[in-house]
Amino acid sequence: MAKKSSPRAAELRRHALQRYIIYRLKLQELLHYELLFLALQKGEFCPENLMNHESTEFAGSMRTAAISWWVTFVDKNGLDVFDLWRELFHKHKAKVEKLWKQIEPTWQILVDYRNRCGFHADKPLRYFGAKAQVLNNGKQVTKDIQDFITLAVFFIRQEEKELPDLPDATEHLLLDVELKFGNAVKRAIFRKAGLLPLSAKFRKVFTAE
Repeated sequence: MAKKSSPRAAELRRHALQRYIIYRLKLQELLHYELLFLALQKGEFCPENLMNHESTEFAGSMRTAAISWWVTFVDKNGLDVFDLWRELFHKHKAKVEKLWKQIEPTWQILVDYRNRCGFHADKPLRYFGAKAQVLNNGKQVTKDIQDFITLAVFFIRQEEKELPDLPDATEHLLLDVELKFGNAVKRAIFRKAGLLPLSAKFRKVFTAE
């Protein structure tokens, strides 16, 4: 017989799953950035523009966005996804620790890049200095992001077995959002993300008066 968790443990689990839902949505955005970057870098398309810029120039801008996006939800002051992985995927802590040890030596370089070149801007020498640091460590940064995505996809494939309560947590969160803000949330977005089953009848969508 399965041991019933305490109310406190159940609350912590619910909070962790809700954080995981937000992480999964942010991960989806990161994958969009990465796929656009790769397509632009390969010259598969180029937006029509009056600047006479080529696809590789657009790729550079997309790379800045992708690195900054990634740093923000890995950051301990942000979503802190490594801590979240440790909490939810207990059996795979060794994989999490191995990747973090790989990333840690260049982590401050990445944070500086996000702060000085990506989501914010800085004084000229600090701005270009942060860019230079990422360029000088380009191969490692690329490997870190690719390995992060590989592990993230691995965990998505474990969700059905190791996070069986994720769909219920997602539906409960969406209902809470609808009740609080009075706007219906389209479930199709969450089905496409794999957070809700593709074929299931959900409870009535409630909206605040």
